[in-house]
Amino acid sequence: MKFILKNYINKLTINDIKNYVIKNNYIVSDKDINTIYNYIKRYWEDIYNGNLEYFNKIKKEVDYSTYNLIINLYNKYKDYLN
Repeated sequence: MKFILKNYINKLTINDIKNYVIKNNYIVSDKDINTIYNYIKRYWEDIYNGNLEYFNKIKKEVDYSTYNLIINLYNKYKDYLN
């Protein structure tokens, strides 16, 4: 699973995140989308391996509603990643 996720994230673009947000009717600013994208690209493997300190860092950089969305999505999909 990790190999598949790595390949997916290597190909991930900001537009992929924007399209996901639009498709699911979420309201997320472009600034927050850029922040999310940067965290995914830089720290996905740490988060995958259980290092959740990045959630505390991102919490300081995005809107409250965006942070809640991130946490909800993480909790929804984390079991599929293992």
